[in-house]
Amino acid sequence: MVAESDETQKKLPGNRRIPTASNVSGRPQEHSVHTVVVDRDRCAGNGICEVLDPAHFEIGKNGALIILSPSVAPADLSRVHAAVEACPASALRVD
Repeated sequence: MVAESDETQKKLPGNRRIPTASNVSGRPQEHSVHTVVVDRDRCAGNGICEVLDPAHFEIGKNGALIILSPSVAPADLSRVHAAVEACPASALRVD
């Protein structure tokens, strides 16, 4: 990866980086800020996400998904992606 100076990197609010030639690879960047998002219209409350990553997901008493921590640290990204990919309703995504 080619390092860029702080002057040439453009950032969005929340320190999200604008894609540049050095950080567009299709893979999450360790320094990027990621957020888990649920499509409430699609979520069926199956709870697979909660089983795979209870630090980020919980099914409430009413059967609705609760996102416990929308921000995803780089160390948690693989668990969150596993939960997103396992969702039978395709109701989860990571931005």
